[in-house]
Amino acid sequence: MESVFTELYDLMFDPIFLVRYGYYDITIKNKKMNTEKVELENDYGKSDSFYFKVFNMESFSEYLRSNDLKNFFEHEQPISTEPVYFSIPKNISSRRQYKMPNLYSYMALNYYMCEHKKEFVEVFVNNKFSTSKFFNQLTFDYPTTQEISQTLLYGGIKKLHLDLSNFYHTLYTHSIPWMITGKSQAKKDKKTGFANTLDKLITSCQYDETHGIPTGNLLSRIISELYMCYFDKRMENKDFVYTRYVDDIVFPFTLENEKEDFLKEFSLIC
Repeated sequence: MESVFTELYDLMFDPIFLVRYGYYDITIKNKKMNTEKVELENDYGKSDSFYFKVFNMESFSEYLRSNDLKNFFEHEQPISTEPVYFSIPKNISSRRQYKMPNLYSYMALNYYMCEHKKEFVEVFVNNKFSTSKFFNQLTFDYPTTQEISQTLLYGGIKKLHLDLSNFYHTLYTHSIPWMITGKSQAKKDKKTGFANTLDKLITSCQYDETHGIPTGNLLSRIISELYMCYFDKRMENKDFVYTRYVDDIVFPFTLENEKEDFLKEFSLIC
């Protein structure tokens, strides 16, 4: 199974893949689609987000194949840009909010994440609780992740359901290095190191705003997954077993004190 994970992340952590399928978040079912032309089956009016036959990065991706632009997007001090804010209907009574990063800042973050791929992959591969770490790519579809989830839920006859409200929109970017390295270490390192640089590149995508992270793209999903995998590691150290999809958590329990212990630790980390 680990080799399958490695194949998945080798495919994903490529700058061209992450702009081609990641700027407008697209799920890939075919292993060869990183090299073949995209067939976008996305009927107008039926998507809850982007109409991919118009909003796609095919031309820019082809340009990147012929031109090495890495140095163009790398600066000692990231350049801050303003994202595009908009919303779409979510249901009859509410709307889904989007914050799309400027392409320049997205590419700076993209190259940095690919350069530090190991920081992500090792954590994803070792995580036992997440079904969102596959990002719905390749063969890791809903039935596959459900099978993994059900295995983790065998430990109790009752289930506690939890989620972090408005996760992407309210995530404090400085808490990302706090979660990865610990708050005191992150403050000690200040603006150096992987986690603090990641924080800075995220805020530069949104005009240095620290409240929330960009939405609607694959990079933000990868970053939030890294964040929650470190959350899982803390919970695992307390001997809890559960299943998680992004910020939605299901904890199996039998006795009420098991639930209370879980809620206590969950709240403490939050």
